[in-house]
Amino acid sequence: MPSRQFSTHANNPESTSVLHDGVPTWMQHSVDEWIRVQIAAGSGYAGQTPNVDSIRRLERLLRVSLIGTDVLARVFGSMFSRLNADENLKLDVVDGILQTLDLGSLRIRELEAILEQSGSKWKVVETENGSHRLEERVDATVVSAMDDLAEQPGDASSYMKQAWGDAFGRNPNPSSAYSNTIKAIEAASWQTVTPANSRSTLGTIIRELIDHPERFQVVITERAANQGIETIRQDMSLVWEGQTDRHGTSNPVAPTQEAAEQAVFIGLSLCQQFIRNLVSHT
Repeated sequence: MPSRQFSTHANNPESTSVLHDGVPTWMQHSVDEWIRVQIAAGSGYAGQTPNVDSIRRLERLLRVSLIGTDVLARVFGSMFSRLNADENLKLDVVDGILQTLDLGSLRIRELEAILEQSGSKWKVVETENGSHRLEERVDATVVSAMDDLAEQPGDASSYMKQAWGDAFGRNPNPSSAYSNTIKAIEAASWQTVTPANSRSTLGTIIRELIDHPERFQVVITERAANQGIETIRQDMSLVWEGQTDRHGTSNPVAPTQEAAEQAVFIGLSLCQQFIRNLVSHT
């Protein structure tokens, strides 16, 4: 059954598919109420008293002053005055609440619904330590591939999960995302390409594929000898040579966010292929 399209969007179908950053006006009050409930000392939406200890924890995490020294009666007003002037800070507070407070599954689902129904660029994900955080929405097929890899044991999975978080979290770190992607590729491929050298760098692995392509094969039928291995090698080389801030290079420049994201996508594909034995040593 096709999804229902409300009349308000009939003349602008893109309005329900475009993802929105920040806190758009139609999401603001819902998010404000969610924040208020999480840091209140009581339950329900009426007559709440702010939990100053929770707010102070958020201030320490985010390195910002949210309420200063306001007396209890003015705490909420002061804090939301600050947040309504900075929508990115408001999202950081939501992210901080997810990471620092012990929320029940109901509160998590409430926030997930607010974000999804509002067409937010952000979604809630669970971290390895059982807490939650905000993460940028990525194409569902790619997310599925990452989720599948995350369930695999070993260092490649751990490095890729770190790279993914560094690339798509609320506070992206392109340099760390890129570096962890390379470590993930190394961890996934060394046992196939250089099994006698567990300390192989990606450069060493690439050199082995260049010098001895006949020793490796892919599962796809090739029209030309070593065509598949050359494709694998090219993807590896693109990531390896594209790292602009590797130690030992002259004039290191941090990779851009876009470059880091592309490296993560390529790395995810390479890791999947090696872990699933789609590339093998003959």
